[in-house]
Amino acid sequence: MARLIDLKWAVVASLLCSTVATQAADTGAVLVTPDNFTRAESDLYFGNIAKDDGFGKFKHHHEMSEVENQ
Repeated sequence: MARLIDLKWAVVASLLCSTVATQAADTGAVLVTPDNFTRAESDLYFGNIAKDDGFGKFKHHHEMSEVENQ
């Protein structure tokens, strides 16, 4: 019985992985893995900076942070 449950979970995991890989290929997105996580995170942060037109500029937040949001 335990072997049947393990087989079911293996099938579910396999289908899930293939679905995620197919979706990434369809949209042109790159699948993030532990090997390329650092690059993906850097691209995300720099993309947000570029979207805010922030290259070569200082961005200041003049309001103090609330105690609950620190």
